[in-house]
Amino acid sequence: MSVDRERAAAVAYMKAKNYSFSYAMQTPKLADALGKRRGIAMLYVLDGAGKVLQKEYGEMVDLDVFDLARYAVPN
Repeated sequence: MSVDRERAAAVAYMKAKNYSFSYAMQTPKLADALGKRRGIAMLYVLDGAGKVLQKEYGEMVDLDVFDLARYAVPN
């Protein structure tokens, strides 16, 4: 699930990495269905009906990502 603000950024990333698996853009409705995001990366295990069976969390949390913003260079 992409947390990019613009769909084009997610599409470009997938293309640059030659990824062919399915992905989704985070939306308020999807966030409600999956629950609060606890970090990046996250792995969701869904059943056939789309019910979340398990969540696994990566090492970075939102505050870690926000701390990296100071290194961002405006386009």
